[in-house]
Amino acid sequence: MKEFKLSNINLYTLASDFLRNAVVYVLAFMIGVLGVKVYSDAIYVPEYTSTMTVSVSTETKYSHFYADLVNTIEVAEVLKNVFDSEVLKIKVEEETGKPFTAKITSSTISETNLITISVTDTSPKKAYDTLVAVYKNYDKVFNNSIFENTRTNIMSAPTVPVAPSNAKLDSGFGKKLGLVLAALTMMLVLFLSFIRDTVKQAADVENFIDGELLAVVYHDSIKKKRKINTSSRTDKLLVSNPNISYGFVESIKRLAIKVLYKLKGKQAKTVMFTSYDQHEGKSTISSSVAIQLAKEGANVLLIDADLRKPTVPTLFTEMEFEKEKSLYAFLKGEAEAEEIIQRNTIDNIDVASSPKGHMQTAEVLHKGRLKELLDYARDKYDVIVLDTPPVSMVADTEQIADLVDLSVLVVIQDRITIPEINETIDMLEAANSEFYGCVLNNVKTLGGFITKDHNVNLAEKYGYGKSYGYGYGYGYGYGYGYGNDKK
Repeated sequence: MKEFKLSNINLYTLASDFLRNAVVYVLAFMIGVLGVKVYSDAIYVPEYTSTMTVSVSTETKYSHFYADLVNTIEVAEVLKNVFDSEVLKIKVEEETGKPFTAKITSSTISETNLITISVTDTSPKKAYDTLVAVYKNYDKVFNNSIFENTRTNIMSAPTVPVAPSNAKLDSGFGKKLGLVLAALTMMLVLFLSFIRDTVKQAADVENFIDGELLAVVYHDSIKKKRKINTSSRTDKLLVSNPNISYGFVESIKRLAIKVLYKLKGKQAKTVMFTSYDQHEGKSTISSSVAIQLAKEGANVLLIDADLRKPTVPTLFTEMEFEKEKSLYAFLKGEAEAEEIIQRNTIDNIDVASSPKGHMQTAEVLHKGRLKELLDYARDKYDVIVLDTPPVSMVADTEQIADLVDLSVLVVIQDRITIPEINETIDMLEAANSEFYGCVLNNVKTLGGFITKDHNVNLAEKYGYGKSYGYGYGYGYGYGYGYGNDKK
């Protein structure tokens, strides 16, 4: 579990989890209300208590009844034990001829010689009759020779009870119990949200992830700006979309420049983007980085190496990819490299992809044709960007990582556990390529609406303050065809 620090608290994820579980709070409240009602209607059994009070005194030669307080208090304690004894219950059963089902209690009134005796049973008459029988038979158990000349006097006679002594729970108590359960549930949700071992903010990457934080890409929703024509570029989360916020563009631009300078420093050209799981935004990030690199003046090739679920065609809808001239056809040996590369005139990049996914990807990757394509591309392009499958789904990414120069891991906010992320990094570091770092994606914050933490201030400083996040369905909301989605 994470160490409790204020810096580890992300108010957005706490608020999001709190609101997401609103139905659970209502259910907890209803459990309290209905639980009390069920108990009252089906389980509750009324009990009746009859009570009497007696005084204890001792007779001396100086007076007929002399109240020696110290002595009588001691005797009263002994009598209390008699009234509570199992032997007395047996005597009552012998006299009445009925089993002793009542509950008998007795107590001494502090610093007095008074004893209160109570009998509780399921009917008023049974409670009263049992109490009378108890008082009538106590002297058969009490050894009067120990405390000579002990007497008891009735101070308050027993009566037949008219109302149950265990009050029936009302609806008001049920509502109070429901509120308590709802409050406890809220506290549990917030606690579980805090201890959930996921990356919630940039500080988590710096503190818990075994890799450098390359960029923080904030949530950017363009749903409100969508056009009726869904094939238009205006509904795609790409830097070339005129509806994208300045914050998204700036974060991608900074990431692209970092990648470009890293490649130049290594005298390398290939970089792959991957993620642990599907729907983390790797296709959006890799495609936007490729477009931004072209804006920086680089000659760029974007390879959609996610053969099971190619996502590039869903982003670049203005392009048409043919089965016979696809990346998959090339890897099978049915097409040549120059045939499968298409020019995207809008973004000034070249693209290699497939029109549909294929399940038998391991076989075609083992043919070694992807390495041939990369060797071919290195002679013609400044940068080759590869969008690869999620690591947790198939082993394709491990094979591809051995062929490229750099690898970048895209991590979505608050979904993948930190151990899973670090295991993925270990795998990437074990490959022949260099693991460069992580991109924290789809980061949502409360911004200036409720609070401003360090990340939000930093975002606003660089123009990210108006970026409110990724809408689903723009590059990572399609699924990958790897079987059932992980929950």
